[in-house]
Amino acid sequence: MSSAALPIAIIGAGKAGRQHAAALQGTAGCRVAVVVDPDETAGRHLADAYGAAWRSALDDASDLAAAVVAVPHHLLEGAALRCAEAGLATLLEKPMALDLGGADRVSDAFASRGLPLQVGFVHRFREESRAAYALIREGRIGRPTFVSEVKPYGVQNTPAWVWRRELGGGALLYNGIHGLDRIRWLTGLEALRADAAGGALTHDVDVDDTIAGHLRLGGGALAQVLVQLSPFPMDGHWTTTVYGTEGAIEVRTGQGLRGWGYDGAFAFGVERCDRFSAQAAAFVAAARGSRPPAVTAHDGRAALAIALGLLESAEHAVSVAIDAGPAGSDDRTSSTGGTT
Repeated sequence: MSSAALPIAIIGAGKAGRQHAAALQGTAGCRVAVVVDPDETAGRHLADAYGAAWRSALDDASDLAAAVVAVPHHLLEGAALRCAEAGLATLLEKPMALDLGGADRVSDAFASRGLPLQVGFVHRFREESRAAYALIREGRIGRPTFVSEVKPYGVQNTPAWVWRRELGGGALLYNGIHGLDRIRWLTGLEALRADAAGGALTHDVDVDDTIAGHLRLGGGALAQVLVQLSPFPMDGHWTTTVYGTEGAIEVRTGQGLRGWGYDGAFAFGVERCDRFSAQAAAFVAAARGSRPPAVTAHDGRAALAIALGLLESAEHAVSVAIDAGPAGSDDRTSSTGGTT
């Protein structure tokens, strides 16, 4: 591919779109060329900040090579399919679509055209998460046996659509799904079954603000998940603890990790958090054909399947088998555990 700066469209001028644009601006080999948003005020404001053009829709993509899709959940599938039709390498925000059928349609659209599709699980690019991944893969804690994933989050500028079921809202799909991806990624194990309780415990809405659940993982391992969007501001750090046969590692987002084992305790601190920049660099490399997507369509679908299983279990008070997808669908050809 040419060494000229890759022209990229930001689809969605909201909070996530702004974060992606800022990260891409500082990434070598690309430029923010277009901002797409039907809201002209928001779209032009973001476009002007980066010397880009504003468009109300992605009607013409002939001057583009790639796109970042950062829109409310109910719009993700349609926007992604339009990018595939336009031949654009795409970074698609989680959770890909509202249901597994939608995720499969998106995956198939890119695969059939040979286009790179990277799913936006940006927390894989945190320094502390990558350090934990490397340590677990090195066997520092032995075989993973249990994961505790806890995410309390105080409401702070939460978009209104997050509280509407028909728009794909709810605490688990909005931010808790990052933790579900983290469980799979850190352990290398797939979720097999979900049991959960929860709902709207602190808000007068028709979607979940709280989910507490358990997962059965491959190899006999277990995981527990707690996600809550509290109605008051509070410290919003995730805490992920992976226990193994020879030790344990606890990760606190934005703060670092600590671990224990037969050979003593250890720790890893974090001085800065540039997860969006690291994600942007990995995406640009994939769009240029230099490496496979760091987070694949299979990864995105798998996390969505776990989330939907937990939500179904909570709503109907039943144990739910996780839909692992078509046989042979695991296309995880790379990870963000090493270099990106």
